[in-house]
Amino acid sequence: MLLKQFSRIGDDAASEVDALLTWKGSLDKQSQHILASWQPNHPPCSSGGNWSGISCNEARRVETIDLDSYGLRGTLHDFTFSSFKHLIEISLGNNSLYGTIPSNISMLSKLGYLDLRYNNFSGSIPLGICFLTNLKILSLYENNISGTIPKEIGSSLVKLTYLDLSRNALTGVVPDSIGNLTELTVLTLSFNQLFGFIPSSIGNLINLEKLQLYGNQLNGSIPQSVGRLTSLVLLGLSTNNFSGPVPSSIGNLLKLETLYLLPMSLKNCTSLERVRLEMNQLSGDLDLGIYPHLDYIDLSHNNFSGTLSSNWGKCKSLTSLKISNNKIGGRLPKNFGEASQIQMLDLGSNNLFGEIPISFANMTSLFNLNLEDNMLSGVIPNEIRMLSGLSSLNLASNNLSGIIPQDIGQCRNLMTLNLSFNSFGANIPSQIGNIRSLQNLDLSHNQLSGEVPQEFGQLVVLESLRLSNNNISGLLPSTLENCISLTSIDISNNEFEGPLPNIRAFQNATSDSVKNNKDVIDQRVSPPVTNDEIDKVILITKLAFACVQQNPQSRPTMHDVSNQLAAKLKPKNAAAAVEFSSIKIGELLAIG
Repeated sequence: MLLKQFSRIGDDAASEVDALLTWKGSLDKQSQHILASWQPNHPPCSSGGNWSGISCNEARRVETIDLDSYGLRGTLHDFTFSSFKHLIEISLGNNSLYGTIPSNISMLSKLGYLDLRYNNFSGSIPLGICFLTNLKILSLYENNISGTIPKEIGSSLVKLTYLDLSRNALTGVVPDSIGNLTELTVLTLSFNQLFGFIPSSIGNLINLEKLQLYGNQLNGSIPQSVGRLTSLVLLGLSTNNFSGPVPSSIGNLLKLETLYLLPMSLKNCTSLERVRLEMNQLSGDLDLGIYPHLDYIDLSHNNFSGTLSSNWGKCKSLTSLKISNNKIGGRLPKNFGEASQIQMLDLGSNNLFGEIPISFANMTSLFNLNLEDNMLSGVIPNEIRMLSGLSSLNLASNNLSGIIPQDIGQCRNLMTLNLSFNSFGANIPSQIGNIRSLQNLDLSHNQLSGEVPQEFGQLVVLESLRLSNNNISGLLPSTLENCISLTSIDISNNEFEGPLPNIRAFQNATSDSVKNNKDVIDQRVSPPVTNDEIDKVILITKLAFACVQQNPQSRPTMHDVSNQLAAKLKPKNAAAAVEFSSIKIGELLAIG
């Protein structure tokens, strides 16, 4: 009996060796070279065995296969799973394995750890995985797996603590059975093509610390049961199609540090560090508290309404605030400037009105300020000079008026300045020419007058200049020819006169971009249009070619030229014999 047992153990160990060598042989040659230590004369679990990535238990049976980041290329089709009755861990992440995951993986009855992330596996999640009832860790992150999430995962793999199926091509709904995985601490299904509602059973996962569902097509409302996940540190629900108000129960998540979603009430979530909600259809008033650790928040492209809370000025760690493309109204809080560490402030495309508070000048860390497409009025405060680190200033499409302050020239790091579609008047300040870093300047659709400052010639990296629809007059300064980086201009609908600068941007400009001025001289000669013009050009061109004939006897005399000019350079009512564009060189050489 004892001999039979030893014999069986020996047979099983031999079976493991055969299975590993067979799989090695199915891989490409480079992979086989990487696994050169796998030699049949030194089995992995023998005293002399030292196979890369293979570990054995005390019974000298293969217990773990850890080939993470080995650069292997091949499939699992020739892997005999039935040979590994003691295997508890497979780690094959970050390789180039492809093909489907075999269903007979179900034969690894003791497997507790399965990591196949960062490969090229395709096909669906095999039902065989659902028979691995001892699994605690399952990661299929970043493959090409398609199909639906099997509902059996939720009913069979109840020991799971970590489930990552993100960055695949999974479709269908999140199965309601997911709520049975009450041991889960991490659930990541992001960046797939999942749709439908979040099942309310998600609230059963009371041990969950990270829930990431962003980057899908989930819709409907967010269930109240999410508020029961009181262990959550990270919640990611952004970039979906959620609608309606966000449940106030999320305010119960006191341990939350990172939120890729903004609920209506976050006043108790004082541990928040990052919040992302952009690109959804969430609505309701913003009801916010003070978050001493909050660094980044993006609520843009939703349907939030209400007004901006004065609490924003009390978030002393906040560096980036984005609430563009919502329905936020009211005035800009006067204490906004207290958040002096803000670097990015984007409140564009809302319904804000009133003046720009002088306190904005205290936000000396700002490098991007966007207030475009609101209903702001009044003037630009002279204190704008304090924002010397600004790289982009966009105040377009408001009701701002008065003059453009000269102090704006002290914002020497500006690359983009957009003040279009307002009611600014008087002259363009010459100090703008001091902003040598400026690449895009748009002052169009205002009431500006006077001339373009000579100092604009100092803007040598300027690429785009928009001055259309103003009352600017006079000559365009010749110094603009120094703007060698300029590629796009629009000076239409002004009072300009005189020649256009002789640089590429003006030479390549369309007629629409220079039209409707007082008397702009475009040096680019347009082709003849009328019949009379065509006849005259043809005649003069023929005479010119005739006068340079090699044979002097073939050249016309001045008498001949005079006669032909006198006879033919007269207005004609008859149609031209040919279109100008169809005249050939040979015909022009044949003077007669």
